[in-house]
Amino acid sequence: MKRLTFIIFFISSLGYSQTNELYQLAFGKSENFRILTTFKDKIPTTFSIIDTTDTWNPETFFLRDLNVRNPKVIDSIERDEHHPYFNSYLFSNEKLDSLIPDVEKERLFNLASKVTSRKVAITGQKLQLVRRFNKPLGFYFLVTAPLYATDNKHAFLAIFVKKKEVFLGEKMDNYFATLTLMFEKNKEQRWTQIGIKENLIL
Repeated sequence: MKRLTFIIFFISSLGYSQTNELYQLAFGKSENFRILTTFKDKIPTTFSIIDTTDTWNPETFFLRDLNVRNPKVIDSIERDEHHPYFNSYLFSNEKLDSLIPDVEKERLFNLASKVTSRKVAITGQKLQLVRRFNKPLGFYFLVTAPLYATDNKHAFLAIFVKKKEVFLGEKMDNYFATLTLMFEKNKEQRWTQIGIKENLIL
C-alpha cells in the first residue's frame, strides 16, 4: 500500500513539475507579451492569474469545415479577419504545422473539446494566483491546462488576456488578446518554446 501511495505521489509530482515548467516558460519571456504594448500600455511586473483554468478553443488545433491544404480555399477567406484560421488555428504557421500529423491535430481537437476548468497549479516569481482581479485598472490573465501530443514531445498552452480600463467614463472589463504557445522537448528532456500565435481582440 505504501509503495502504491508513493508511486501515485511520484506521478502527481512529475505531472505538476512538467505543468509548472510550461507556465514559467510562458510567463518568463517578456516578448510573449509584446502585444500588451499595442496601445502604449506596459507589461505588468507581476502577472495576476485567475486561479482556475479556462477552457480550450478546439479550433486551435483542427478546422473541420476547411481544407487547409487547398490554397484556393485559404485565398477565399483572406478578407475574413475573424475567421478561426487567422485568429485561432495554431497550424496556419507552416513550421508548426509540419511538426504535428493531421490525425494528431484532430485528436487534440477532440481532447480540447472535453477539457473542463480546474484549479491552477502554478508557482514562480512574478506570478500571483487570484480568485478574482480586484484592481480597478490593468491586465490580468486566464490560462488553460496544458495539452500534450501523443508523443509527449510537444505541448500547448493558451493564455487569455483581459483588461480593466475606463473608456469615455465607462468601466470596462474585456478580453484584450489570446496567446497560444507551442513547446517542444529538447535533447535534455527540457521544454522549450518553439512558437506563439497572437490574436489581438478588437
